[in-house]
Amino acid sequence: MIKHDLIFAIVNRGFADEVMSAAKKAGAFGGTVVNARGTGTNELQEFFGTVIQPEKEIVMILTEREKRNPIIEAICRDAGLSKPGKGICFSLPVDAVSGIRSIKPAAESEHRESEQASEGGAGGGTSGGGANCGGTNGAAEAKTTDAKSSES
Repeated sequence: MIKHDLIFAIVNRGFADEVMSAAKKAGAFGGTVVNARGTGTNELQEFFGTVIQPEKEIVMILTEREKRNPIIEAICRDAGLSKPGKGICFSLPVDAVSGIRSIKPAAESEHRESEQASEGGAGGGTSGGGANCGGTNGAAEAKTTDAKSSES
């Protein structure tokens, strides 16, 4: 069963922060920003005989399936994507993930670790925020950072 979706928002350069702010307010943990350029014929502009391709930013957010619609709605509403020419937002299903961590309150993680230790299960598996390189338990979320904030 698919538990995660990857949300893409393609916006004009400089608007990725607005997209991430809206997404985080709706429950997204983080995202990744990639610089891109538009190639649509309506986007190409000529300036003194030189074709200029507008610069874009692609915001990618890996999220749990149940958070997808509220995040997309928040992006469209708060980052202005519901207006023509502001960008597009869509999602794709993700059938496998690796390298994400569980987002649970610290007390719950500590309780789980102490139960594993008392059962002789310490040292194995993916307890307490370690990388989960296999299946997920439905409570997993992307562990990524906003690329723009790491550039400053």
